[in-house]
Amino acid sequence: MSIRVENISKRFGQFQALQPLTLEIPDGELVGLLGPSGSGKTTLLRIIAGLETADTGRILFHGQDVTNVHVRDRRVGFVFQHYALFRHMTVAQNVAFGLEVLPKAERPSNTEIYKRVANLLEMVQLGHLAKRYPSQLSGGQKQRVALARAWQCNHKSYCWMNPLGHWMQRCARI
Repeated sequence: MSIRVENISKRFGQFQALQPLTLEIPDGELVGLLGPSGSGKTTLLRIIAGLETADTGRILFHGQDVTNVHVRDRRVGFVFQHYALFRHMTVAQNVAFGLEVLPKAERPSNTEIYKRVANLLEMVQLGHLAKRYPSQLSGGQKQRVALARAWQCNHKSYCWMNPLGHWMQRCARI
């Protein structure tokens, strides 16, 4: 899905969190935002996903203006920097959550949900940890749970907040 950000800006009180920005992301492209802390990367991703509203500008998905479309209807998966896993749920329950809360007309059967969860957990090599809780996982394992949870709803687009940071740190030591 192509994404176009036109003249988007955001302030929090007197703090200019995001200077006016125009950005085009063609369909199928993987784009990384690099910049120092406080430069607006997170704010921009939150605005694209619909978790935050911009002060100016608009967001277009495939040419359609989604600036005022509710976060639920944008179909953008979001992986938070600190994973946002539910501590009281197992790995499998965390991955299944997004499917289980869909409106009944859109929700797959329980059998289909757990089939998808099992497939995703195998894909991220965590099938053997399905019954563990987040507190029982390493940082890299938590990241993979968060990625699997984002992937299970087949979103149109994904915003990842440093999802590979733990792996990148590990690779840097090798």
